[in-house]
Formats: sequence, C-alpha cells, structure tokens
Amino acid sequence: MITSTYFHSNGKLLLTGEYLILHGAKSLATPVAAGQSLMLLPSEQTDQIHWITQYQGNPALELKLSAQLDILQANPPSFDSGFLMQLLRAADRLQPGKLSTLKGKTLVSNLEFAPDWGLGSSSSLISNIARLFEINPFDLHFKVSKGSGYDIACAQSKQAILYQLNGQKPDIQDVDYNPAFKDELYLVYLGQKQDSAKEVSRFMTSNQISGEDIHTVGELTEAFLEAGSSHELSRVVREHEKLLAHHLSMKSIQDQYFSSFDGTIKSLGAWGGDFALIITKNDKKKVNEYFAAKKLQYLFSFDELIHGRFGR
Repeated sequence: MITSTYFHSNGKLLLTGEYLILHGAKSLATPVAAGQSLMLLPSEQTDQIHWITQYQGNPALELKLSAQLDILQANPPSFDSGFLMQLLRAADRLQPGKLSTLKGKTLVSNLEFAPDWGLGSSSSLISNIARLFEINPFDLHFKVSKGSGYDIACAQSKQAILYQLNGQKPDIQDVDYNPAFKDELYLVYLGQKQDSAKEVSRFMTSNQISGEDIHTVGELTEAFLEAGSSHELSRVVREHEKLLAHHLSMKSIQDQYFSSFDGTIKSLGAWGGDFALIITKNDKKKVNEYFAAKKLQYLFSFDELIHGRFGR
C-alpha cells in the first residue's frame, strides 16, 4: 500500500571533490532549497498509469502507460522519456508488485528549477521514485548511474554533508556549513549544462588518481569547511582548482574566462558548465554587472540559492 501521496526531494551542489569523489575523495556537498516534488492523484483510466512532468507548474511531458510500463501515448511524442522509463523499470525490479498499486493513478512530477541548471533534476527524480516504491534510493541510483551518489544523499538532507564512497557504500556525515562571511559568496549559472554521465565515464577511463591525490582533496575539503574568512577560503579554492586542472588537463574556469575578476572563482561539479562559486568582497550589484557583461544573467547570493526559493 502506498502510504504517502506527496514526496519532495532537494536539488544539490557539490562544493568540493568534483571528479575525485568518484575515487573515494571526501567531498563537501549541500542541498539547495528548490528541488522536485511527486504527487499522486486519482486518474480516470483505472487500468493505466498517467505520468505528468511539469517545470514550475507548466506541463512538459505527459505519458499514458500500461500496467507493464508500455508507453500507450506520449505528448509531445518527441520528448526523450528514456531515463524516466529506465527508472520506473528498475524500481519495479527492486520492488516487485508495487507497480500494480499505481494503476488508476496520475503521478505529477514538478521540477522547481530549470532542468538545464544541473542542480539535480535526475537525482531528485530518483529520490522521489525510490520513496514512491519504498526502496533504498542508493540501490535505485546505482542501478541506473555510475555517479557517486552524493546528489542522492543531498536529496533528503536538511543540511550540508561530507560524502565519501567506500566501494559503493557511501559514508555520509551531516555538517553545518553556514560561514560567517557568506555575504561574500555568490553562485552563477554558466549557461552550459554538462552531461554528468558522459563526464563521469570520460574521467574514470582517462585519469590515474593516486592515493595522495585522494588524501589531498580530503584535506582541502576539511579546510574549505573550516575556513574562517573569505581570504582563507580563496586560498583553499585556488589549491583545489590547481589540482583538478592538472588531472583534467584544463585551465581553471577563472583562468579561461574570468581572469580579470576581482575575487576567486571555483568550478562546481563537472568543469565547463553548470554553476560556479564566486568569492569576493564586492557587493552583489558590482558582481552582477561583471557577469552580465559576460552575458551570464543568473547570479545568486549564497543564501538565496541554498536556503531560498527562486525562479527563472
């Protein structure tokens, strides 16, 4: 029996670790306030499952499914629903019999941030479907993804976490990340969503990571968490960027695009897209003017993105 008709999972940001989290590096991640909800409602078609995907309340996809998860009708027909169907089939295998309880139901999934922002549209969906099927979200995640799973941990966390993989077993520690200098921290959307699955595969097959590298990233993560000033955090970030730049054979995002910026900029998640962390003593108006000149229009204060709700 389905014991709840509403689920909500958070979006996420990975503040340290990036690719090395896949090799077991201790990393710092935080949920963001906006996420994705899943609601169950009665349906007129008692022998079907009706799925609706929305972005901020506006329909993006509508599927009519048989009890065996065959697609009977799709609107629009061109929408790529492959990942959703993969999730539902994997959940069905992990919890046989649960699917039959969804006949005659409409499932409405509402995404609260733009899907191209890289804030966890996939992980929040995995989390919600796992809760719907009453299965472990990590079991479902590792059935469909080669990612570390930190985003799954963030989906149901109420605060920042230290995350470390031991094989496929995650070690998760809740931490309080609310720096006194948070007014000097901003986040900017870089306008180029990265394909996480492809980035993970590319990194895992093309890089040799030493135990010393893993240890160093863990130390930098602890230093990031414990930094008592923006100056100290900037020093940690520069060391972190230098290490990742070496392994990725890439310039840091600041060296590539923002060398004139008065402050420090750190890539978050897959390099080259999604969000970046900005550390600066300049006020938001001045920071916004700089990035607007670079045609980047989505700038948020730390509190605004982590703790507040926002739109596009």
